[in-house]
Amino acid sequence: MLTATGGTSYQWYKDGILISGAVNATYSATLAGTYTVIIFNGTCSGPASNSSVITVGTTPTGTISPATASICSGGSQLLTATGGTSYQWYKDGILISGEVNVTYSATLAGTCTVIIFNGSCSGPASMQ
Repeated sequence: MLTATGGTSYQWYKDGILISGAVNATYSATLAGTYTVIIFNGTCSGPASNSSVITVGTTPTGTISPATASICSGGSQLLTATGGTSYQWYKDGILISGEVNVTYSATLAGTCTVIIFNGSCSGPASMQ
C-alpha cells in the first residue's frame, strides 16, 4: 500500500502514466514499476518529494527432509525445511501454532507441510 500525505486529493502515476481513478491518498500497487503522485490542495498542486519503486520478489523454493519417515509410539521425527528466512509448519493442512522454525519435531503420524518465507514472498516446500 502506497500512501501520500499533504493534500486534499491526489493523482497516482505508474512509470509516468496516469492511473485512471487512482485519486485517493493511498494506492494499492499490484505491478512492478515506479509510482509517483501529484498532490492537490485547493487550486495548488505539485509532485510528491519522492517516488516509490516496486519490484517483483522471487517466490522462495525449498524442501522438507526426510520426505517420508516412521515414528514409534511416543517417539518423534525431526523434519528440516530449507530455502527461507522463516517458516510456518502445518500438519494435515492445519496450521501448527508457534511452529515457525527451520525444524519441526513431528510426534504424530500425518502429512507435514511448510510454507517458506523470504522477505515478503512465500511458497510451499517440496518433499525431498
